[in-house]
Amino acid sequence: AGECDEPFVSVPSATEISAQTRLVGVVRHVVDAGRTGWVNRVPEPSNDDTFHEVVLVDHTLGLWTFNQASLSKSLPKPAPDTNLTVYANESDARYYVVSTSSNAILGVGTGYETKFAISSSESSVKVEFADINRTGENSVTLKTQGPKIVSMPTTSGASATVRGEYALEE
Repeated sequence: AGECDEPFVSVPSATEISAQTRLVGVVRHVVDAGRTGWVNRVPEPSNDDTFHEVVLVDHTLGLWTFNQASLSKSLPKPAPDTNLTVYANESDARYYVVSTSSNAILGVGTGYETKFAISSSESSVKVEFADINRTGENSVTLKTQGPKIVSMPTTSGASATVRGEYALEE
């Protein structure tokens, strides 16, 4: 109960919108004009043999008619993005997702975990891990163990994971 066959379909309550135009005019026909006055003669309507005619024109102008088509249009669904998750073992880790075709930076991440949505228009991306420089009494540099740049192809709707392990530079 309460369910409809076509959810999210808009059907207007009015199926037609129109404008009514009306032209009304009064015409006075003078058959035998009477005049009064000695020097300046002016028309005297009460002496005229007149008759009146009313002109009436009704016109209905259709502005819009519902054509029984659904007013909701299904839009084409965009290709799903590639979901990329980058993990690191340091809270101050910094990494970039770069397009391999244009070398444009698509995203920047920091910390233990960052999620990226890579557009389906990108064929492949690379994740570049930046070195961590900690300053203080004992300045140290942490570098990734393994590759500093990880390249990967993107597949529409797929998920991928990249992990960067940082360790002290020797």
